[in-house]
Amino acid sequence: MTGSRILPGLAALTLFTACRDTTPPTGPGESASALHRVAAPAADRARFERLARRMARALADPAFRARVKADLDRSPVTEHKLHFQRFLTAGSSPALAEVARLNGESDHAVRAEVLEAAALELYLPVPEHRARWTGGANVLVATAIHDGEAPVAYDVQGRLIRLSADAPPHTPVIALVPAETNFDATSPSRVREGAVVCPYGGSVSAQCGGGGGGGGTSPGLWMTYSSFTQTFEGWLKGSPEFEIHILGQAGATDSLTSYQCAGEHAGG
Repeated sequence: MTGSRILPGLAALTLFTACRDTTPPTGPGESASALHRVAAPAADRARFERLARRMARALADPAFRARVKADLDRSPVTEHKLHFQRFLTAGSSPALAEVARLNGESDHAVRAEVLEAAALELYLPVPEHRARWTGGANVLVATAIHDGEAPVAYDVQGRLIRLSADAPPHTPVIALVPAETNFDATSPSRVREGAVVCPYGGSVSAQCGGGGGGGGTSPGLWMTYSSFTQTFEGWLKGSPEFEIHILGQAGATDSLTSYQCAGEHAGG
């Protein structure tokens, strides 16, 4: 999602979501080439769907559902996400063994496909689903390669269900999708909360004065209001990420460069 407004004599104030670090980390046994694959190629579609079906069938087991629910709840990452490969292979009693057993397959076969896939993340992308799912069998596992396409889902019996691209179903959905989260970040939640002083007085909730008037005490370029009519992101991708960038001339060239960024994954 990109939008911009050029301010004469100053800089361009631009909104977009592409400057965060989305390089997926390696899990145990992942190859170096997998490290740099942010989005799965189309050829991986069948692999993603097989992995989603295995997870769904494994969730028919109450003990495995309880394990998944507990790990999701414990995750400190935004939206309680889990790195799928790490979730399956880490620890002294890896979940991968349970997935293989509950699908009637060998550990070796499941492990090979899990580690061959691009880095994936596992979570409930719809907040209402996260709040409502208590670990019961009424749950789906869904996957999709491209944002906005109709997800392919499976119930705990392994039955295929094609979901709407526009709205989530009533049944809680666990997404298994290409990782867009940096699970190696030192602080899992990097959103900083605190008092924000507006240049025209007032509070953030009052939209920094709500319409100007008076000069600011801090010189600079200030964004005093924003309105988002769409997120431009499918429901299976979870909460959208917004960043605000100040763009200006790059030296003596006719190109623009980013001088400062504000957002969840921004620097200082």
